[in-house]
Amino acid sequence: MEDKSLKELIEILYKDFRKYIDLKLDYYKLDIIERLVLLLTKVFSLAVIWVVVIMFAFYASMTLGFFLGDLLGAYHWGFLIVSGVILFFGGIIILFRKPIITNPIINVLIEAVFKTKEKKRNEKAKKKLS
Repeated sequence: MEDKSLKELIEILYKDFRKYIDLKLDYYKLDIIERLVLLLTKVFSLAVIWVVVIMFAFYASMTLGFFLGDLLGAYHWGFLIVSGVILFFGGIIILFRKPIITNPIINVLIEAVFKTKEKKRNEKAKKKLS
C-alpha cells in the first residue's frame, strides 16, 4: 500500500470540496427556480381570477343598469344607481384595502414561497423516521 503524499491528499480534498460546492450551488439554483415558478403560477392564477371577477362585475352592472332603467323608465337613472352602488363599495374597499386586499395577497404569496420549504422538511423527517 502506497502512502499518498500530503499534496495528493490536499488535491483530492480540494476536488471533493469543489464538487460539494458545485452540488450545493446547483441545489440552491433549483430551489430558487422551484420557488419562483410556484410564485409566478400563484400570481398568474390570481390575475386570471381577478380578470374573471372584473368581467363578471362589469357585465352584471350593465345588466343591472338596464334592468333598473326599464323599471324606472329611463336608462340613465338605472346606470346612475348602479354607479352609486359601485362608488359606495369602491370607497369601502379603498378604506379597508389593507385587510381586504393587501394582507390576503401577501399571505398567499408567502405561503407559496415558504410552503415548499416546510414540505421538504416534512419529507426529510418522514424519511428519517422510516
